Amino acid sequence: MNASEARHTLGLAQRLSEAEATIEALLSGEIDAVVDSRSNKPVLLFRAQEALRESEERFRAVAELAQDAIISATSDRRITFWNRSAEKMFGYTTQEILGKSSTILLGKWFGHIEEHEMLGRGSRARAGDSAGILEIDARHKDGHEFPVEISSSSWTRNGERVFTSAMRDISERRRLQAELLRHLQVDHLTGLLVRCVGEERITIETNRARRHRRPLAIGLFDIDHFKLVNDVHGHAVGDAVLAHIGQAVNRLVRTSDVAVRWGGEELLIAMPETTLEGALECAERVRHAVSELDVTTIGPITISAGVAAHVGDEGALDTVRRADARLYEAKRLGRNRVLA
Repeated sequence: MNASEARHTLGLAQRLSEAEATIEALLSGEIDAVVDSRSNKPVLLFRAQEALRESEERFRAVAELAQDAIISATSDRRITFWNRSAEKMFGYTTQEILGKSSTILLGKWFGHIEEHEMLGRGSRARAGDSAGILEIDARHKDGHEFPVEISSSSWTRNGERVFTSAMRDISERRRLQAELLRHLQVDHLTGLLVRCVGEERITIETNRARRHRRPLAIGLFDIDHFKLVNDVHGHAVGDAVLAHIGQAVNRLVRTSDVAVRWGGEELLIAMPETTLEGALECAERVRHAVSELDVTTIGPITISAGVAAHVGDEGALDTVRRADARLYEAKRLGRNRVLA
């Protein structure tokens, strides 16, 4: 159900409620009933009853065919309508849920329900207002929570606020969004962050270290003779080497570390809450792990590294430049070593 279809269904629910209210007003005497002189029957009541029957049939037909969950509730959150898709989505049968509080359907989002005036609560929405489309966490009968997209409409019937909501399970959409985000943020060969994302993260860590006067270290790594690997063995083998090294780095770093593919064969690790000595130990572990990788087509692989600790009020790239200078020196002195 798209947004237009959802609005149509919510509009049918409103017209159904209005027809019910008209009949109640006629029966209570709030509205004078005009009597037909020939049939002696109350014309307005008859027309209202016909309108109610037609509105109810149309609403139920649309709601029962909808793939989205259609739920109606009173101002005290008591559920009054529940379609087949709601049964499938939440696990409650119609018999189980009618008359129950709609709060049992809400997950962690429940604390914001009064603010957003959804599912039978609120005071700011005018009759017929739509609360727009929100994404919230809903709760299944078995207790697990899942994301839904919800659009609601509210109106007043005989002085009481009533609500109808259309809900769509967006778990698959969230999964695809997370997968797309990962593809955008993570290098597909190494499994490390891409450089643009890595620079943002390193800047954040540098600002935090500077603000709280906490240690931060940067390690910059370069695969030794990598151009020769590509030239002699081909780029497919070079890609395999990068993948193996990326896996090794990901196994060794902490969740708080920021591991980045910095360039073609350059890798960077930002290590929050780490002194220069601790960063040297980490870099040596990476160097040792790389030297033990088994890429049978090319033999041993080595890596060189330069390490620098953040000092004073310098920026993130200033620390990286100092690490790069130490990396250059490690290369000059024969490679397969770490300098700080």
